[in-house]
Amino acid sequence: MIVPSSYEMALLLGLLALICGALWTATYKLGGDWRFELYYFDFAFGTIVAALLAGLTFGSMGNDLSFWDNISLTAGKRAIVTAFAAGCLFNLANLLILAGSSIGGISLAFPASFSIALLVESVWALLSHRSVNFVFLGIGWLLLLIAVGLCVSAANRVTPTVETEIVTKTEAVPSAQPGGPKYYRRRREEKKDAGDQAQMWKTVLFASLGGLLLGFVPGVGQLARAADIGLGSYSFVFIFCLGIFISTFVFNLYFMNLPVQGPAVQFFRYFQGGWKEHALGMLGGLLFACGALAALLMGSAPSAESPSSLVQYVLTHGAPLLVAGLGIVVWKELSESPPARGMAGIAAIIYTVAVALVGSSGQN
Repeated sequence: MIVPSSYEMALLLGLLALICGALWTATYKLGGDWRFELYYFDFAFGTIVAALLAGLTFGSMGNDLSFWDNISLTAGKRAIVTAFAAGCLFNLANLLILAGSSIGGISLAFPASFSIALLVESVWALLSHRSVNFVFLGIGWLLLLIAVGLCVSAANRVTPTVETEIVTKTEAVPSAQPGGPKYYRRRREEKKDAGDQAQMWKTVLFASLGGLLLGFVPGVGQLARAADIGLGSYSFVFIFCLGIFISTFVFNLYFMNLPVQGPAVQFFRYFQGGWKEHALGMLGGLLFACGALAALLMGSAPSAESPSSLVQYVLTHGAPLLVAGLGIVVWKELSESPPARGMAGIAAIIYTVAVALVGSSGQN
């Protein structure tokens, strides 16, 4: 399998991981009214296709063990099961985050969810580190809580809009004219609600639940890569994406039948989507899988040729800042409430500062 052999290649892989980690969300937004439950089937399929193609090409080249030999010969069954479980866990977390995004937008859901995730992840990592800068770590945790608080405050400042339409009805009314017609026709107009928008606080609620689960994914995934019987980068991403793909048909059916917003989604609607909707979903999955693989390959570079651990930490955790920027600047989210929009942007910036501090806390 091919792994980075120079500092420049490892750094480029880290930048690729950062960009792909943010851009896959754009494919969801470009789908317009296409429900996230339907989008996700193509997303899951795109991840497994990208992981398999990467394994059969770059993962099978060079003098090192190929990705398939790693899975079938050297990797332990516990490592394979753990990687699969990490993919299932991530999938449920990601669906919850997308559920929140479908209500209040990615600019609120991603800073909130990743702040919670980083809190959980750093606590997990703290249990395995003896030397930690508690000043940096404590300030980072405080900033993460502030970022979540700003997202909650922003959600409370957005007033849900109610779409209404004017319906004209014709009804028969008894005539009051002596000797006239028994009934006459009267036209009446009334307002009909098209359905209230779900409360904005659900965005932070679902995003926080997703972030809580997401925080355990790196620790669980690391268990599948430890020691000599662990999985390499290509084989891990393949098993991880296999967990995403298979568990989608379990978790996503729940969101379709008990939706967080709007009516239940029938599976046949998936086949009513055009080529654009399906292509965007597959592209999103491809971008995500490429970003995840790039992040793992950057971390597998020789220590003398790899970026510092702080740089790696920022590159692998900094995507929410770009996601929030896309939501606010490109998709004009929260435009009906400038204060909420500003709070979401500040929350994303504070999250990024917290990433740097938490990443620096383990540099001792």
